[in-house]
Formats: sequence, C-alpha cells, structure tokens
Amino acid sequence: MGYACAHGATALRTIAIVNQKGGSGKTTTAINLSASLASLGHPTLLVDLDPQSHCALGLAIPDGRIDLHVGDALLAPDDRQLDVSRLLWSVRSGLHLMPSTTKLAGLEAPRGGLASRTDRDSRLRTTLRKLADRYTWAVVDCSPSIGLLTFNALRAADVVLIPVETGYFALRGAEKQVAALEAMSRRMGEAPSYRVLATMHDPASALSRDVVNELHRRFGNAVVPTVVRQDGRLKEAASLGVPVIDYAPRSKGAEDYLELARWVERRLGDGESLAASTGASATTTLFGAPEESGHSGATTCPAPADDATGEMEDASAAQEHEIAPAMSRAAELAARANRLIAASEETHRSRMRDERVVQAMMEITAPTSAFVAHPARQVAHSEIARFFGAHHTARGVLFVQPGSADQVLAIAGDHNGWSTTASPMRFNAALGVFETVIEAKPGALRYRLVIDGRWMTDPYNPDSVTNAFGEKDSVVHVPAAHAQPTGGPQ
Repeated sequence: MGYACAHGATALRTIAIVNQKGGSGKTTTAINLSASLASLGHPTLLVDLDPQSHCALGLAIPDGRIDLHVGDALLAPDDRQLDVSRLLWSVRSGLHLMPSTTKLAGLEAPRGGLASRTDRDSRLRTTLRKLADRYTWAVVDCSPSIGLLTFNALRAADVVLIPVETGYFALRGAEKQVAALEAMSRRMGEAPSYRVLATMHDPASALSRDVVNELHRRFGNAVVPTVVRQDGRLKEAASLGVPVIDYAPRSKGAEDYLELARWVERRLGDGESLAASTGASATTTLFGAPEESGHSGATTCPAPADDATGEMEDASAAQEHEIAPAMSRAAELAARANRLIAASEETHRSRMRDERVVQAMMEITAPTSAFVAHPARQVAHSEIARFFGAHHTARGVLFVQPGSADQVLAIAGDHNGWSTTASPMRFNAALGVFETVIEAKPGALRYRLVIDGRWMTDPYNPDSVTNAFGEKDSVVHVPAAHAQPTGGPQ
C-alpha cells in the first residue's frame, strides 16, 4: 500500500480508481477489476469510498441491510480490530466489499468526525493495515468530489487508475484529472504512480480510435495497454447485481477486465511498480519526476501542509473551476442522494399500486408456456435466462422472472407467512425481467410465484414439494452461511 516504504513490505497492494467526471466507468471498473483479480485466485477487498454507494448498488446489496460501513471503519480506534462480520460483504469467492452509504458524505464536515483528526488523510491506510493479512489486493472506488475521502484514497494507494471514456471530451478530462491529482499529491507529500485506462471504446468508431491513439501520444507509457470495449453485458450484469465475469464470462467486457487484472497482476503483484514502463529504466509519477523501475508505487515527497482546506483549494484550482468547501459539498451530495433514493422508492411504490392490469395470464406449468413465448416478454440474451428462478447469493435469495411492465409479480412463501404483497418483485425495464432479493433463514425455503394475483409454481426451479392442497410449492435450499464473512475470503 502507500505506506509500504515507511512501514516495510506488505502483501496487500492498493489501487485507487479516481475520476471526478461521471460516466467514465469508474465504479464499473472497480467492481469488475476486483472480481477479475479474485477469479485469478487473489483474495481481494473492494472498498467503496463514494457516498453515492454505487458499488453496493451495482452488486444489489440493499442499503437498509448495511450494518457497518466504510465510514465506521475510518473512525474506528487504531487499537480496535474491525468487526468483519458486520462490516464486510461476500460478493463472490475471494471477493469482499466494504460498503458505503450516503452517511459517508457527512464525514468530511467540520463535525463529521474526520476533519478534526490529526491523521484525517490517512485513516483508510490505517484501516487497510488492519486487514492486510486477509487480502492480496484492495481496490478503492473513490468519491467523485475532491475532499478528505479522496486524500485518504491517494495516501493509501500504490497506484492511481484513471478510467477515461473514449469520447469527444475524454482528452481534456484526462488532462484535468491528472492536473488535479498532481496538486493533491503535492499537498499530501506523497505521489503514487498513475495509469490511464481507456474505457467504453468502440473499435468501429474512427473518433474512438483517434482518442485512444491521442491518449498514448499525450500520456505515453502511463496508458494501460488493455482497452475496455463497449459492451452491453456490463450494464446488464450491474442491473442484476453481479460482476460481468459471473454473468457473461465470454463477453467482451469480461475478457477486457480479466486481461486488465492479468496485466495488473504481472506489473504489481510481486511488488513491482505498476507504473514501470516496459523496456524503460524510469517512469513518470504524478509529479512528472523519474522513478526507478521496480520501486514501490509510493514516493516520498516534502511534508504535507496541515491545513486540509488549503489542500482542497489547490486541488480545485487544478480543475479550473470552483469547488465548494467540504461542508457544503458534502451536504449537497447527501441531499442529492436522498432525493434520488426518495424518488426511486416513490416510483416503485406507484408501480406496485398501478391497477392497469391486462388480461390475466394462463397458469404457468413449464418454461415453454405462453408466458415465456410471448414476443413482448422474450429476453434478448441467454445469459439473463441463466438467472431465472431462485438462487442463493451473498445478499440473500435472488429471484428473477421474465415479464413485462404491465404485470405485478410477488413471492409468497415461508419467509413472509405466504403473503401475496409482502415481497413484491421489481421490474427491470433494461432487461425485461422482474427481480427481488429476500433474506431467508438457512434450510429449505418453500415459495410460490404470485403473478397478477394468480398463484403458480416457479417453472424455472425444478425443485418442488407437494403442499396440503395437492399443489406444487417451489423450494430453494439456503446454506447455513452465505451473506457475510466470518473471516477472510473463502
């Protein structure tokens, strides 16, 4: 990590993914790079340092089920071990998430608990040090705003990865991002190496190809050789709350992020600087100064200033526009997040109250029924169909059913006293499916689908038992432990 030079060698290496521009693929890269590293056999920790909590959203972890979050870990006493059973979520084999919530936005405020600390910009480094024996990699999804959270990420990082979408404004955005990082690093007194990652690349587009070529011309060996191509499977995977490598392992997106993980593994896995250039003896850090090949990603620079506000002002100037102080910025971000959450919940409630129901569908007896064959209800990709039915996941039992927006679906079962309204399914318009995640006790969970008021067996789940009425109840078997870890990644 960033403290490796001062505190000796450590197995844990940290990558901070930074970009203040929305739509650059920052969270997509954080989730899928982490999952790809885990798939290569490396225990990996994904840290969501963004108050918008997009990692939890992209992995379908309900905000209401998050007990402890990254903010709690940052404020924890140095001599107290973290309660990983309450803090970390198991995403897949070898990958855990330290989630964020909108409460994180207030942490940077004068009375938020972080700004008043003398070590306010190194709390993440302290937190990761406590977990260093559990993981090989830590990937940090940074806040889009410049503040103490971003400084914490840079202080902890061995390398900064800057995802840049290959559109018209990409070059200007990349230059401003690097300038902002340089200003922040000077104030910190440490300069982690950086790399630029081209994302959302369309090989068929002349503009996209030109942008990639220009990135290489302007940033040289700081550009990652792997390019992440445009792929609809990435959005589909996020909609279902799974990494693309688990959703569509042969897709372009899965291939590109796996190749990125292999490249990172080769360049940083054995302690080599990620910014080391092939065939060159020195590389460029954030300051533009040469760095010896093979040196740690963390570089010692002059001591940082104590004034956190001054740090933010210098970094903001590099972006050529004014950024509000930490308190107002945090309050604005929190208010915006709350408005988005409230609007989303109200939209969902309105849809579930909608009485405009079309002709009642026929009882489903098999996946080949009219329900599946109806043209308006067909799903485009076979990868989505693999998720139909019920599957136990790290966050609970995931139920997915094909359908259309004019329907109302729910799950009735042991978990809710067989209520037809307690467990509604949400319609995902992008994928043309209904989905929900339900907490369930270990053991056999009996359930039935309720579609437009009609009860039926799940045609995509072959496991069933006969109930007292002579009908079939579907059954999903929930293992004893699947939601949160009690130790390192399994």
